[in-house]
Amino acid sequence: MTKKGLFGFQKNGVRKVTYSHRDSHLKGLGRKVVRLCRNYSLDQLNKLYDELILVEEDDNMTEDQKQVYKKYLPPECWNEELDWTSVLKYSRDITAPILDGFKYLIEYGSFFGSMRCRWIYMINLDNNMLEISKYGFEVTGQESDIVDPSVTYPKERGPILVGHFPLDDIPDDWVEICELKVNVAK
Repeated sequence: MTKKGLFGFQKNGVRKVTYSHRDSHLKGLGRKVVRLCRNYSLDQLNKLYDELILVEEDDNMTEDQKQVYKKYLPPECWNEELDWTSVLKYSRDITAPILDGFKYLIEYGSFFGSMRCRWIYMINLDNNMLEISKYGFEVTGQESDIVDPSVTYPKERGPILVGHFPLDDIPDDWVEICELKVNVAK
């Protein structure tokens, strides 16, 4: 099943956040975000944040941007009419372009608050911590991402923090630590 989520950075209280369409669970997107954190020093992460260019999903892509994204999409999903929405939907790893030096981040902060947003990975440069939270249907335990209009979903419950690790010292057993908190918070 697809698990949607958010990945982003926060600095001086300002978030730069993007969407992950699939595999946002701990051993999917979580591992990729941890890899990104481990590949950059705190100074480099701050510089990375400063250099990230936010684009809206309905902005037009340049031909150069389309060509860059060709390597991050399954071949059958890439075409000359590529747009940022397709990039969000079909990218195998939303952290890979950043690791490769491609500084565009598709702004998707509007996904905060969606029940379909199951995981949030925030590189918080205000406190130099990686903050991992479960949210939405992950909190309620609903397997499907189908919103049932006859169900009243809890609106007051925010993200549940399951991992809080120093960016420069993420433990090797971070997944196990988070999984213990996930199971306790059910």
